[in-house]
Parts: sequence; structure tokens; C-alpha cells
Amino acid sequence: MTELPAGGREVRAAGDRSLAAGRVSGSVVSTGDHSPIEARRIRLDSAAVPAPSDVDAPAGVHGLPPLGGTPFVGRGDELDQLAAVLESGSGVVAQAVAGLGGVGKTELALRHGWACKDRYRLVWWITADTPAAVEAGLAGLAYRLLPVLQAATTPAEAAGWAVGWLQTHRGCLLVLDNVEQPADILHLLGQVDGTHVLVTTRRDLGWQRYGLVPLRLGVLDPAAATDLLVGLTGDPDRATAGALAADLGYLPLALDQAGAYVSEHRTTLAGYRQLLAADPGRALTTPPEGTAADRAVARVWSLTRTAIDGRNRLAGRLLDILAWLGPDLLPRDVLDPAADDPAQVADALALLASYSMITLTGGTVSVHRLVQTITRHHPPAVPAATGTRSRRWWQRSRSPKRAGDAWREAAARGAATGT
Repeated sequence: MTELPAGGREVRAAGDRSLAAGRVSGSVVSTGDHSPIEARRIRLDSAAVPAPSDVDAPAGVHGLPPLGGTPFVGRGDELDQLAAVLESGSGVVAQAVAGLGGVGKTELALRHGWACKDRYRLVWWITADTPAAVEAGLAGLAYRLLPVLQAATTPAEAAGWAVGWLQTHRGCLLVLDNVEQPADILHLLGQVDGTHVLVTTRRDLGWQRYGLVPLRLGVLDPAAATDLLVGLTGDPDRATAGALAADLGYLPLALDQAGAYVSEHRTTLAGYRQLLAADPGRALTTPPEGTAADRAVARVWSLTRTAIDGRNRLAGRLLDILAWLGPDLLPRDVLDPAADDPAQVADALALLASYSMITLTGGTVSVHRLVQTITRHHPPAVPAATGTRSRRWWQRSRSPKRAGDAWREAAARGAATGT
């Protein structure tokens, strides 16, 4: 029998792998071949976890993804604008870079982060497309600053510790990439006084209402787009490069994809232009070798289209119609027959504009030519009817192209009769 301390009493346990204890404090005990214990169930004494204010960032620490090898052209003014806004004052200085998928928002933010990395105490990058991703990114920051937290806390607790760290350490840059909804980050923006915040987003939602300075990123100018294609391929045919850049709507992601295809297939800019004309579906869905499939232009916009359809099916159907109409400055009232109530059409167009899939003014709507091309070559499932007028025109045709033809005829008749 084991000798016991004065006043103690013996505790016994019977059976294989049994364990007995008179008192267990600050420990986790588990036996058996398949113990359910997990590392994060271990809790350290609170004194063993320093307060956020007591932990400094190691020199040179950052969470930036690596820079790619694609030439970076035509964005000098935008980089200067980012630097000017983010260095303009104290407190939360935040900027939102909004634009069409593939226009280069993430690349611009990444270039800015690397260019100014040494000016900040810490630069941290978070993919912020969902609330869970924001939490995971903040937890990752906590684990980098204090690795013991990975075993001592849950991800939610670690994220809270990271917010506390940002509150007590000024002079940091936080990049929130690919934000989908303002609500996903507003709680964070309200807590990180003294941190510069850079947001990239597909959504053009009036970010100034949330305290962010908006930067609407457009396509490249023709000269920069031509330089990019020549630089990516080494093909000196600037005339063809300029024509192909125009075919691709001067969209950086499409230009990068075209340049990679030319290099990998040992073809020419003229050869790729022929492929784009003959089989745009193939050209626009083929990402560069070693690149994730979702980085192809068509895939990027397919994800956007899925998000749009999930919110408003009429918006997706309007995009199908717009794919077959003139791309520039189409009168908005041409689309009114798409629903029984023109207000529904207005709401759907506003959603498309918020995703930067169209450009909307008070009286007109314009669509990027490449958006039209991809939409035409990736037809939707059977469209849901929204109103009786809409149903008549869709039922007349078996393809989006014929629907577009029918819509043009309807619009012409409506203009002639005033209906």
C-alpha cells in the first residue's frame, strides 16, 4: 500500500488501464489506445499566457503571400494613391479596392504590402471572404506572435487575442482580401485603432459609408496592356499584342492567362488570337500551368455568377440577356420587360453593378465585352420566370442567343409603340 499524506485516504481503481486520483488539478489525464484528447483541450495557467500588450512582433514578421513573376505594369498611379491614403493619418485608416474579378485588386494590394513592409511594425494578410476565414486569419496572426497559443486556445480565443494585440500595438497594416460582405469585417474595423486596413473586394457597395476610402480599379490602358503581353511572351509583334489586348478587354487576369498560354504552348500572339475567336470557351477556361483552376478568367466569373444567382435569379437572367446586346451605354428601360415590375429590374441591375459585372448610370448600362463572351459560352440552367412578360420572351427561344434576339425585337417594338 502506498503511504498517504496525513489526513489522506486511499483511492483505488480496478480493471485494465484504470486510473485513480484523489485530486487532479491543472491536468488532463487520458488512457486507452484511442484517447480522445486533443492538443487544444490542454489549458495553460492564465499566468503562462502573456497579455497581448506584453508581446512584441519579432523583427521582419509578416503574413504576405509571395509575389508572382508576372510583370506589374500600368498601376503606378494606383499604388501612389494607396500609399497616400494609408499614410495620411492616425487611427483606423482604411481603403477598399473594388473592381471586376480579374482586374488586379489582390495583386495591387500585394505589391503595396511588399513595397511598404519595412515601414510597418507588422503586415498581416487575411483571406476574408467569409467570417470563418477572418477568424482563421486572426488566429494565424496570434499563433505567429505567440506559438504557445496554438495549444492553449481555441481559434476563436486566439482571434480575440490577436485583436487585443492590434489594439495595443500601433503602426501595423492589415490586408483583408476578397471581402464579400461589409458585415464580415465591420466589427474588426471598429476595434483596431491605430492599424491601417486595406480591403479588396468584388463588391462596389459605397464603402465610404463604413469609413473606407474607395478606390475603383479599372482595366489597364491599351499601352500598358500591350506592354504586358509583349513582356509575358517575348513576342515583339506589338500590333497583334494591341489587338489581342483589345479582344481581352484590357483585363489583367485575361492578359496574364493569354501570355502564359502563348509561352507554354510555344505559339504566338496571333495564334492565341485565332484560338480566342474560334473557341473562346477553351481559351478562357485554361489557366496557366501550375495555377489553380479557379484562377482562370471564366472560373473567376463563374464563382461571381453563382453568388449573384444565389441572391437574385433575375440579375443572372439580365446578364444572360445583356451578353447578346450592345456592350456600351444600353438604355436601361430596354430591360424593363424582364419583370412585371420595373423596380425588380432596377434592384437586379444594382446587384450586378455591386459585383462590378456591369457599369450602371442613371439611364444606361454597359457590360465588359469579355463578360459577354464568357456568359455566352457558359449558358445558364433553365431560367426561372419572374413575370408574365419575361416568361413569354424566354419561352419563345431555346437558347440565350435566340432569347437575346427576341429581346431586341421586343425592345424595338416597345420603343415604337411606347410600351
